[in-house]
Amino acid sequence: MRVCSRAAIWLDDRLLATHAGMFSRQTLVLSPWINTPDRTVHELAIRIWGGGALPKLPNGPGRRAVRWLAQRVSPGVEYFPDRMATPKAQFSFGWDFSPRLLSAGIWDDVRLVIARGAAIEDLQVLAEPLTERDDPTPARFHVRLSARQWRAGQVEAEVKVEVEDKVEAEIETGARVRPLLALHRVPLATASVSADPNLSLSLSLDLASVRRWWPWDQGEPCLYRVTVRLLAGDDVLDELSQVIGVRSVRRAPLPDGAPWQFVVNGRPVFLRGANWVPADVLPGRVTEADYERLLGQAHAAGINFLRVWGGGVREKRAFWELCDRLGIMAWQEFPLACAFLDHYPRDADYLATLAQEVRSTARLLRNHPSLIAWCGGNEIGRQREAQPLAAIEAVLAAEDPGRIFIPASPSDGDVHQWKLWHGFAPWTSLAEEQPPFMSEFGLQALPNLATVSQMFSGHPPRLLSDPRWRERKAQAAKLQHYANPPLEGDLGFAVAASQRAQMTALQVGIEAARLRRSECGGVVFWQLNEPWPAVTWSVIDRAGRPKSAYEMLRHSFQPLLIAARFPWRRYAPGDVFEAEIWLVNDSAEAYRGCRARASLDYTTVWTLNDLGVAAGSATRVGAFAFTLDQPAQSLTLRLSCDGAALAANRYRLASHLTGPSPLRSRVIRWAADRLVGG
Repeated sequence: MRVCSRAAIWLDDRLLATHAGMFSRQTLVLSPWINTPDRTVHELAIRIWGGGALPKLPNGPGRRAVRWLAQRVSPGVEYFPDRMATPKAQFSFGWDFSPRLLSAGIWDDVRLVIARGAAIEDLQVLAEPLTERDDPTPARFHVRLSARQWRAGQVEAEVKVEVEDKVEAEIETGARVRPLLALHRVPLATASVSADPNLSLSLSLDLASVRRWWPWDQGEPCLYRVTVRLLAGDDVLDELSQVIGVRSVRRAPLPDGAPWQFVVNGRPVFLRGANWVPADVLPGRVTEADYERLLGQAHAAGINFLRVWGGGVREKRAFWELCDRLGIMAWQEFPLACAFLDHYPRDADYLATLAQEVRSTARLLRNHPSLIAWCGGNEIGRQREAQPLAAIEAVLAAEDPGRIFIPASPSDGDVHQWKLWHGFAPWTSLAEEQPPFMSEFGLQALPNLATVSQMFSGHPPRLLSDPRWRERKAQAAKLQHYANPPLEGDLGFAVAASQRAQMTALQVGIEAARLRRSECGGVVFWQLNEPWPAVTWSVIDRAGRPKSAYEMLRHSFQPLLIAARFPWRRYAPGDVFEAEIWLVNDSAEAYRGCRARASLDYTTVWTLNDLGVAAGSATRVGAFAFTLDQPAQSLTLRLSCDGAALAANRYRLASHLTGPSPLRSRVIRWAADRLVGG
């Protein structure tokens, strides 16, 4: 079998099971061996082996061509074709933002469940709103349960629906109270278990008035707790609880026909997103506190969507629970990533292992309202990967048929814009991009000085040409091209220059997409976070310190945006600076009686009073032309209403401007783009 690691589970001196696969859950019944009077202390042991043992893939012309091209696109970044022999997290084999570290271990939760006579194995809850836009709305809760019974007797199921996160403190006791919405009890099994110990339940509950789950910028992410108990008379045999949301999600075509308009609860929603990569090179070290910090930073930056990248992991339950509560949408990709001229295995063993991983992932995540779509993988050819993608789609059709499935990213008009950076294209070109959806683009930036000092023993390197930077994934030629840091001098200047270049490029790409919100479904930059201290495209470094681009997001990514469209070029005294002023409102709230103002450095050059801002809109509200006495350093915009600030924005006009990309880079990038789509 094509797996990177295997496990054997032992209880005392008895082998209970073997397991292969990083993402699929293993469930074992311990009762027959621990419910014995002769032994009261038991030892559960797990042996894991084979973390780096992989079959060698043939080194044919295709793989040699990919290796050659990879070195030209990202010099110094190693290419590991052996990763494609297994569905193990692909970034573990080495990536352009992480080291090669083939870890093996218990990386997700381990739980001991105590049940009496019957146990719940799987609970699926789908809450379907019965009206298109009403809130509150009548809703239908579909509950599907599978369980196992090993003690004879009549078993019943009790289904309870309560309001989650609505706390009413009782004065006398201080008890936590969840308002009860429904309580239903239904028989499950007869007295005999000899014929079939499997139990199942499928029922629907209609509730007259519940509140929808909304992304945070559209409303409240209201949640409900569904609890199922297995009962024998008044005795509770087992109990399982699941927090869910009432919401609908679908994709609709944009004016050009591309299917990238996400419609949540009947309302078109623009995705302001970031790419999420694993929070640590050792996934087992990631805690709920790590998720709370990073997702809190994402929310504060105005992000309403995360793309869980296919080269990473199926994130843990805590990640998805926090997305549910914060109202952050996400899609989860499966472990296929960056197969260019190459392809993933097509033999029965690999496809069976992949199907097992997909099935377990679907069952673990499908109840979360924040999960709006599945995606087959990152930068894979749909034709070359037809068999793995067919295996994924078949499993999802059985396990989670109602959710959006996107075969690959990019596909169907989605763009990964890497003419920038990998192709040395000027960042100003992002202002002209017009894709219906853009789910990757970005620039590397050095982390903050405090983080740099922690990355190296002794004094950190001061020049980008120092080979120690390459060990931390820095692509020096591109950093020099985009940031133009001084060749000699303080390291702080290089940090500031690279962060300023990253910030300006992301701002231009994000705002160009947002101004086209009627023709574009979303913009997703690369990347939010990073798994180890390195020089990457992240806006939050491994130590949790935000780069300058993060502070830009707090303006450019908020639901209400005031923005300017103008030519990015070098201005001299006597030049006329011309700009259009736009207002973008992604929220469901309209504003009236607003005032907008634009300033070049400290001079106010444009104002407009009594403005209205419609919900779900992008509107050009004015323009100005101003003759410069001297080159301006910044353009500042402000939007207020009744004296209260609503939005602000700033453009650093002195950012370094690059020339056109070299012909050699354009040719290599053209070839790479063709390989992604194959």
